[in-house]
Amino acid sequence: MLKYFNLLFIIIISLYSIHSYSHERLPTDDSLYSKILDEERKLVIQLPKDYDLNKGLKYPVLYLLDGPSNMIHTSGTLDFINKNSLAPELIIIGIANTDRGRDLTPIPTMQGEEEFGGGADKFLDFMESELLPYIDKKYRTQNYKILTGHSLGGLFVIHTLQSRPHLFQAHIAFSPSLQWADKASVKPAMDFFNKTKDFNNYLYMNLGNEKGAMREGFDELSALIKQKTIKGFKFDSELYETETHMMTPYIGQFRALRSLYSNWNMNLETIGDDPLKDVEKHSQELSNQFGYQINPTEGTINNVGYYLLYQKENRQKAIEIFATNVKTYPKSANTYDSLAEAYEMNGEIDKALEQMDIALSLTEKSDRNFTVYSKHKDKLLKLAKQSDKK
Repeated sequence: MLKYFNLLFIIIISLYSIHSYSHERLPTDDSLYSKILDEERKLVIQLPKDYDLNKGLKYPVLYLLDGPSNMIHTSGTLDFINKNSLAPELIIIGIANTDRGRDLTPIPTMQGEEEFGGGADKFLDFMESELLPYIDKKYRTQNYKILTGHSLGGLFVIHTLQSRPHLFQAHIAFSPSLQWADKASVKPAMDFFNKTKDFNNYLYMNLGNEKGAMREGFDELSALIKQKTIKGFKFDSELYETETHMMTPYIGQFRALRSLYSNWNMNLETIGDDPLKDVEKHSQELSNQFGYQINPTEGTINNVGYYLLYQKENRQKAIEIFATNVKTYPKSANTYDSLAEAYEMNGEIDKALEQMDIALSLTEKSDRNFTVYSKHKDKLLKLAKQSDKK
């Protein structure tokens, strides 16, 4: 059953991604010349949907190894999660390969009579000294960075965590090739976790039906980390024995991001007599957790408004919450549509129509939401006419 669920999930994410890309935005190409690597390095950039709308907002960054081949499913997964206000929007930086075996392996190994690989530290020098500063200068980045990789990319993620733990605040490794060079990367990683007592960071690892030394390395490292109590550190590992090596990043990207941001959407059951104060408290808790200032998001405020409107049936308080969202995010048509819905529920049709006019004025006709908002306004106009007849 799990196998078919995973396949269905991937199909849904892919269809959502295609729909999202065709209506909203496409990744853009970028590049920079690396003096350290002595070559041009190509990048694929996916900016958040509202990047141009929120000029003053900075975003966390997800650095994606094997970027071109993993961008669509990663971006689609994140869009799907964002749509439900379960994670922040991220800037995704996809790094294209030139010599994957060279750059992503920390220790050289012999292939026949020739030595192969071992360039991971040099590639990390490129990332730390050239790539990250370039991205921080060109884009509005927050000081929170996630590194994601699959297979040899997963091996590189584990090596990065233990060799330069300051560089990224979250690490995601899908089917890491821990069998590389007779599991030579496993011991340094285990030594790191054995001596570390305080580490505000996150690690997710998964594995499919891989066997042999790859499975052994995964099991050894997972078992050790699970035994440790490290202040501020969160670890998740998952084993998908019915899935192949190539499927683990598709399944794992969703699982890792949901786990990393498991507290992003506030528990609505905790809302008391002062909902806005509760929202602020939740945002401060997130700020403390992730290490940078996180303001209440449009999605969080909206969720609170709808909870008050439909679950608590407190229309006046819901109107107050939605009105706050309008003031906080005045360029978002969705906030006006939500406020209109609350006014409608409260029988204030004229006020609802005023909000829908603003929502439509902020929405291009090519936007799929334009039809939704238009239908909402038509409904309100009919209600207004019925009221006039009375």
